[in-house]
Amino acid sequence: MDIKQIRETLLSQPIYAIEQLDIEGVRVKTWQKAPVHLGSVFQQMAQFSEREYLVYGGDRITYQRNRELSLLVAATLVHQIGVKSGDRVAVAMRNYPEYVSIFWGCAIIGAVVVPLNAWWSEAELRYALMDSGACVLFADCERLSLLEAQEFPGISFVAVRTLSGGHLTWDEITSSSLKPLPEIDIKADAPVAIMYTSGTTGKPKGAVLSHRNIVSAIWTTMFGLAVSREFHNQSAQRIDGQKTALITTPLFHVIGLISGLVVQTFFGGRLVLMRKWDAESAAHLIQRERVTSMTTVPVIIDQLIDVARMNKYNLSSLERISVGGAPSSAALVKRLDQVFPDAMIGTGWGMTETGSPSTHAFGRDLLNRPSSVGLPTPVCEIRIVNEDGNDCVTTEQGELWVRGPNVIRRYWNHDKATRETFIDGYVRTGDVVVQDDEGYLVVVDRLKDMIIRGGENIYCVEVEQAIQSFGGILEVAVLGIPHEFLGEAVAAVLCVGLNEKIDLAALKVFLAARIARFKVPTQFVCRNEPLPRNAIGKVQKHLLKEQIKML
Repeated sequence: MDIKQIRETLLSQPIYAIEQLDIEGVRVKTWQKAPVHLGSVFQQMAQFSEREYLVYGGDRITYQRNRELSLLVAATLVHQIGVKSGDRVAVAMRNYPEYVSIFWGCAIIGAVVVPLNAWWSEAELRYALMDSGACVLFADCERLSLLEAQEFPGISFVAVRTLSGGHLTWDEITSSSLKPLPEIDIKADAPVAIMYTSGTTGKPKGAVLSHRNIVSAIWTTMFGLAVSREFHNQSAQRIDGQKTALITTPLFHVIGLISGLVVQTFFGGRLVLMRKWDAESAAHLIQRERVTSMTTVPVIIDQLIDVARMNKYNLSSLERISVGGAPSSAALVKRLDQVFPDAMIGTGWGMTETGSPSTHAFGRDLLNRPSSVGLPTPVCEIRIVNEDGNDCVTTEQGELWVRGPNVIRRYWNHDKATRETFIDGYVRTGDVVVQDDEGYLVVVDRLKDMIIRGGENIYCVEVEQAIQSFGGILEVAVLGIPHEFLGEAVAAVLCVGLNEKIDLAALKVFLAARIARFKVPTQFVCRNEPLPRNAIGKVQKHLLKEQIKML
């Protein structure tokens, strides 16, 4: 059978039943059997109580111990700090095991987790913290050192893996006595997380994810893997027993939090956490912990391939490798297949606003179309819309619009952006795609003035505004240039006066204090001529890219 026949056969099974629900006035397809909310996923952990759940360095935490820690977090939030359902709880730290317990502790009391980008500058952290209206911040040493100098009235700080005078500490929470929690009726479409994305206006926007948005990923992943196993006639995986996932991406990303943490937890998997990505360390962990799967971004996979080719480590335990978060090339897919011939290679398309991938392709299906991001998942409806606002015909390029149970409904405190981005339940993605006769999607361009650097979205206007505030610069254009490992790197073209000289070293220091370091351009080009513009005054960045290539 081909992929479409397999999909139809599986969809006839009760476990993959689809129903249509009215969600905020929009009819949306949903997985009928998926959990109602994350509280249900948390309760399911009880059946895995003796299993190992989290591995971090020398720390090994069972499902039972994580449940105890999560309940202690929940009790502290409710009884000591006074957190109520709907209150926001921010987290700013590396991928420590505490992050996982904080997430579940918030989810079971109806609180809204706000994962803050640990790479952000002090100004970016402060903005999101205040914009979200968080009443609590869990932070590690590095983030506390950035934020302690600021006054945050009404926000309780919790120090994790560090002692900080005057703040509640993680050790105090975990040594406290457990108190009963109030019964909370958690609704499927209640918010459970606010994940900040780079903003088109220079400020990050908070994508409000509901319980339904997140738990939908569980069933979508389960269905995608079932399709791939049927397609490849796999009756069983190579390694029996508990599966182990290596979490390489930060938990403040949807890949790490949803595709990694939530999905793996539901199936009783073991999570191996990395504080910081390092290809050699990752290979060592894969060998030592017999890691069976990883979902990550292309730049990380590229580096792992390089280490794997050295044959220093036994990486044969890997059964599944999924690539997302940034465009992957056909060449990367082929390299993966060559280096990991026994692993199921997968990809998909998604963004923060969709919570989890809205398209999937695995194994031979992907190898047959290595430039594709696959077919839309059964619960995701798509439109491909041209400049006139009409649906495109097959093979015509247009903007991808997506609607489904995984798609958020709004941005936090951004009504205008919400109205512009979400139309009749569809999210306007800003990605230009083409769909072939078989229904497979290929991403061909980007409408938004955005750079994707190693899986991190960077809106050019945000960096341009920061550079303009340095002074002595008449015009600036920030753009993405090709990078062998990151996909794109950040470059800036500066227009300065005839007698002006810009101290680029000082400019970099200036920018690093205002925006995350990954957003700071690695290449600057200074010129005296005005930037090229079209008839309506828009900077022609494609011409600047060509000029940079010739330097």
